[in-house]
Amino acid sequence: MKPYRVGIAGFLHESNTFLPVPTTISHFEQASLTRGEALLHRWSGSRHELGGFLEGAQLHGFLPVPLLATFAVPSGTIEGAAFEELIGKMVDDLSSALPLDALLVALHGATVSEHFPDADGEVLRRLRGVLGPTAPMSMTLDLHANVSPRMIDYTNAAVFYRSNPHLDQRERGLEAATLVARTLRGEISPVQAIETPPLLISIAKQHTEEQPAKGLYDDLHSVLQWPGILSASVAMGFYYADVAEMGASFLAVADRDPDLAQKA
Repeated sequence: MKPYRVGIAGFLHESNTFLPVPTTISHFEQASLTRGEALLHRWSGSRHELGGFLEGAQLHGFLPVPLLATFAVPSGTIEGAAFEELIGKMVDDLSSALPLDALLVALHGATVSEHFPDADGEVLRRLRGVLGPTAPMSMTLDLHANVSPRMIDYTNAAVFYRSNPHLDQRERGLEAATLVARTLRGEISPVQAIETPPLLISIAKQHTEEQPAKGLYDDLHSVLQWPGILSASVAMGFYYADVAEMGASFLAVADRDPDLAQKA
């Protein structure tokens, strides 16, 4: 039996919409922009979630199909032309790589472009449109994500960082890759539920080893012990992105049981 073919992609930017200077294509090129085999060389063995995706490929025996991965340092809203160019290339790479059995995507969750306040949701919409409705697609998000319902609607399983400072990126990428591999093998069928209460958490109180943030992650780790729960996440949000979905969110991924996911 041939190994499953799983696409690997990434588009990460923490967008401060209050900054007057926009983020351009050159900001991404200066930080990191890789396609195809260059993605494998850049990210294999790294502590990043993309490194975790590739570690998952080795662990579970699926074939990683590298598409496009890029990031820019946190800065202003992304220029519309830059967003279209980058996402256009990612979609083209995905189209050229078909057929794929699944897709792993590393996103930030607080990305804003000139024409798409929910830029992460727009990326997922376009990728899902090319991938098709049935292939599993899992994503990772930063702990500072502003998570929209459509980010969850377009994916089968989402995994957010659980550490601030961010010390667990590779582990979360490996977790997302494991969920995809288990789904492809027919062992699980993930369903997700998200709650987005009207809650802002001061960025000065987002250290996950200190209260009050620690209490949220104590709850998270207790939920992870529930039978039938595959994953759970807290995003504390990024309030320098002035968008409708800005704020904290709470996510659970259950195996075949939407009521359990909602309860968690």
